[in-house]
Amino acid sequence: GDRGVDLLAKILANLAFLAVEHSVPLREGTLLRGIENICPEFSQAFRKTALLLTTPQGLPDEFAEVRDRRGDVAGRVIMAMLIDPAEAELVSVRGPLELEKLFERKGVDPFDVSRVSAFAD
Repeated sequence: GDRGVDLLAKILANLAFLAVEHSVPLREGTLLRGIENICPEFSQAFRKTALLLTTPQGLPDEFAEVRDRRGDVAGRVIMAMLIDPAEAELVSVRGPLELEKLFERKGVDPFDVSRVSAFAD
């Protein structure tokens, strides 16, 4: 609901601030944990405790890069995927590609905040 969206803004702002404060690069493959500490209400409601930064899914390739007026690449677009503790553990041990493969095998929509864990039967 709307409450989840409002809380998500708080979570994103806090995780981005913490990442910058601790010199964690905000790029594809970065895992940001701690949602349960920033916003227990959100973490309990949606069972998600971490964000995985990834490339945009389902968008044309030209949306992945930000270009300046000259047409030079000035930055990259990243998406934040909410994941649960077991999924975050898989990412930290085996890497983000393994989680993406698991989502694909299980037919999981990783951008559905209300989804069940990829480890659910």
